Amino acid sequence: MSGYFLSEESLTPLRNPVLRFVLFLIVLLGFGGCAYFNTFYNAQKYYNEGLQLKNQNQLGQARAKFDKAIEKSALVLVRWPRSRWADDALYLIGMSYFHESQYQKALYHLDQFVLAFPESKLIPEAELHRGLALQAQREYGQAWVVLDNIRRRHARLADAAAYYLTQPALEREEFEVAVESLAAFVERYPRSRFRRQALRQLADACFRLGRPAEAEKWYRRYERLETNSRERLWVKLQIALCRFEMADYDAVVAGVRDLLGRNAETDEEAKLLLGRALERLGRHHEAAAVWSEVRGPNARGAEAAFRLGRYHEEVGDFARARAYYDTARSRRADSDYGGMAVRRLSLLNALARRDSIGSDSAHIEFLLAEIYSLNLGDYERAEQQYQHVYERFPESELAPKALLARAWIKRSVRRDTAAAEPILRRLIAAYPETEYADEARRWLGLPVPRRRVTAVPTTRGDTLAMSQAGQPADTSPAQPTERMPEPSIEPEPPEMMSGPVPEQSRGQPVPEPSLPMPKSQGMTVDSLTGQARISTVRAESAARAAVRPDSGQRPSAGAGGFEPVHFETDSWRILPQDTARLRTLAEQLRETSGMVVIEGHCDPRGSEQYNEALGMRRAESVRDWLVSNGVPAERLRVVSRGESTLLSRSPSEYWKDRRVEFRLE
Repeated sequence: MSGYFLSEESLTPLRNPVLRFVLFLIVLLGFGGCAYFNTFYNAQKYYNEGLQLKNQNQLGQARAKFDKAIEKSALVLVRWPRSRWADDALYLIGMSYFHESQYQKALYHLDQFVLAFPESKLIPEAELHRGLALQAQREYGQAWVVLDNIRRRHARLADAAAYYLTQPALEREEFEVAVESLAAFVERYPRSRFRRQALRQLADACFRLGRPAEAEKWYRRYERLETNSRERLWVKLQIALCRFEMADYDAVVAGVRDLLGRNAETDEEAKLLLGRALERLGRHHEAAAVWSEVRGPNARGAEAAFRLGRYHEEVGDFARARAYYDTARSRRADSDYGGMAVRRLSLLNALARRDSIGSDSAHIEFLLAEIYSLNLGDYERAEQQYQHVYERFPESELAPKALLARAWIKRSVRRDTAAAEPILRRLIAAYPETEYADEARRWLGLPVPRRRVTAVPTTRGDTLAMSQAGQPADTSPAQPTERMPEPSIEPEPPEMMSGPVPEQSRGQPVPEPSLPMPKSQGMTVDSLTGQARISTVRAESAARAAVRPDSGQRPSAGAGGFEPVHFETDSWRILPQDTARLRTLAEQLRETSGMVVIEGHCDPRGSEQYNEALGMRRAESVRDWLVSNGVPAERLRVVSRGESTLLSRSPSEYWKDRRVEFRLE
């Protein structure tokens, strides 16, 4: 035979059974090696595709690819545990979990990889991502040890480890530390692939610290490295903003005009800044013309409409000002400027109502004072208005309340107790039988007469001033109750309403500080419709803000011996005076084991649903603080008790209810 056919002689060796078996084994092993290589190849392909999708922010599709990579890699480990690809497969599983943000699983598999394959060339990368997973779980102490070890021992990854060591300071908003560490990184690793993003973070941190000149320097260095045209526009805008903070308004005008027309989104930011610079230069009409070009249904559009409203308000065109404030509200009511527009609108509506019916109503004048104080935080004008109420309507039941509110501003906002004392004594002398006089006596440390006082009790959600969401609160009358004199308290300021609208308060009346007052006829103004309506006035005085008093009075420590943490009204922000207590608690928890339940509580004002959500935010705020200070997240469980567990016996003790408590399980 010839060609492609085998001769009889050539087939003779294959008839030997031993040779046939050896050949079968060779073929089987060849196909087996090819099989596990193909399986790992597919795992690696899915992993790389997942990385690409993640970089494109297509997180759902990326997760599906990472799951496939985990599945194929696990198959390699189960079927071929001694293959040459086993270490790569285990490493790929850990990395896939890392990129899925399943950090606990990532840590487990990366730990297994380091233990099982100590000689692998992938050990440095595995250790680096172990450190990053610990950092993502806010276990900063352990992360620092791992990353610093990488920085010192592995030159190839030293810059990556050094860069990631700077990130916890940014996450905890410790900007002084962040600036120092990022500046050191930039100078030490001039060719690092992380240099560009480090420069941007360094500039941002300097700006947050109020150092615009230093921020500008770093932004310019960042601009030289940036190649993306849109990002370069953003950097130029940030540089202009730095010049604005340095009051170099002419440079801002020149620089921003050069940016207009290049990008629609950047144009909106640029026009807002250009208008502000023109306004500072006294070119108000030009500023208004620039702002009128920003019309987007977003936060920038709301800011432009708000600034136009202020412009028209200042020139006396109140009708147009109200129209622009309403436009700001409709564009983005939940933005900072949308909320501010609602509050300005409430003031202008009240002023319009006063002008329409005359200024001979104590209730309208008192309403204006409350809006200045509680809604706008304009305490100077609020003081003037409270004094006006007292002087013009001395026989009104609101006159003593106005005096007490003015004394509160002196005492708690201005921190001028000497100036508050004569106001309080005048209140006691002029209106000795009122409960406001009794409160003044408590503030002065004077004895309070024991008598029965009929007053309208504080009820959920009652307030005279407008809520942050712009809706008038429920002012329906409640049944009078008898109340005995309350223990002495030190007043604190109520929650300021000039900031952004808290997320959980949208659409809900914001509970305001309260002090019961006799029932009387007054007015509330709907800030959205501009219509006034007559109802029972239940103006809750700033004097009884019930933020935790300065007197040092505190509830006893809760279960486990841990003292509670307290909050301002409608807030879940941890107060500076509580950080030392939390730091001590974190140290105690790091030295113990077991679960800790963090319980959030609220005072009885606000709806049950509202207080349930607010209590949870308070608990989560404390949990996040503890985790960022080294307490393992898996040891902390958060719950909300809402208003179900009150400690207060009267409105003066509401500060006791606004708390977070700790319980060991």
